[in-house]
Amino acid sequence: MSPSQVLDGANRQVFLGTFVHSKSRAELEYMHDTAIYVDEHGVIVKVQTSGSDTVEETLEDLGWDAASVDRHVSTDGQFFFPGLIDTHVHASQYPNVGIFGKTTLLDWLEKYTFPLESSLKDLNKARRVYSACVRRTLAHGTTTAAYYATTDVAATNLLADLCLKMGQRAFVGRVSMDNPDLCPDYYRDESAQASAELTEQTIQHIQNADPGYEIVSPIVTPRFAPSQAALVSRHVAMGEEGGDGHKLTVDEVLYLATRGGAICVGLEDKIGGFEEGKHWDAQLIGMRTVGSGEGEDGEREDESEDSNVDLFGWEDWEERMAKWLYGGDDRNTKKVWVKGRLVHSRRGSDRQTK
Repeated sequence: MSPSQVLDGANRQVFLGTFVHSKSRAELEYMHDTAIYVDEHGVIVKVQTSGSDTVEETLEDLGWDAASVDRHVSTDGQFFFPGLIDTHVHASQYPNVGIFGKTTLLDWLEKYTFPLESSLKDLNKARRVYSACVRRTLAHGTTTAAYYATTDVAATNLLADLCLKMGQRAFVGRVSMDNPDLCPDYYRDESAQASAELTEQTIQHIQNADPGYEIVSPIVTPRFAPSQAALVSRHVAMGEEGGDGHKLTVDEVLYLATRGGAICVGLEDKIGGFEEGKHWDAQLIGMRTVGSGEGEDGEREDESEDSNVDLFGWEDWEERMAKWLYGGDDRNTKKVWVKGRLVHSRRGSDRQTK
């Protein structure tokens, strides 16, 4: 399925309400009463602050037929936020989330990691694992992911195909591992040359499936890089810069999860924020507002809003963002779009947004 087939039928859209994104690494920007217009290609063509009262006029200026434009409004307790960007995901290890046992790291690789990954040459099993992984990450607002698959070409190709079909922007790599000192006999490439040739097969498959890399791109993912020690040393040095034990703020964490991730994967011109020209990779976040009548009989006024975070109305926006970051989960991710396409909608969310 090509990207054009994936995005067929995408209407022009206007999103209305509150938008939050990173203005810089240290500061979030809050845009209230704002309208963002997204064309049929999933690209933001206009951002209009204080624009809710001029939608019809703006649609006319854009030459858009108002009757054919889809409209999405964030209600009380809701806001639009850029999609999250995960720069390192082992999709093949999704079934092992939470499993470690009483092992060391190397024992864990031998007991859990390598056996599971090697078993995914069974494509039916791989489909179950990869579909669940992509579905789960989308449900949590991850619109872009850099995926490690396995050494198997067909299974890796399947992961790329599923990302394209399900609409998640993804970088997909076949795991390259040929070091006999670190890799088991039953799960490793025969040689460096064989590893390169197998990786080329996956690259070619993704090029054929998505020639412009609009949604899915190939990457090289070595498990054990020859210069691993040098790379680790370099990353540790980067992490310790400053050396003052600085704890990341809410604003910094959300920057790294959006604009920072976009820079890491080379897509800072396309995703990570709500500027004109960027793609509409976004999520609608909703938190439950506790009504003034709650508490008298122990019952909630609104049982339809499924949220792990409660708002009482006196929180400012910085406090709301902190409550979402520290207390939120997939129940707060109401809808998710990638390049303008709705790729996830939580059950009941249509009752809360128009």
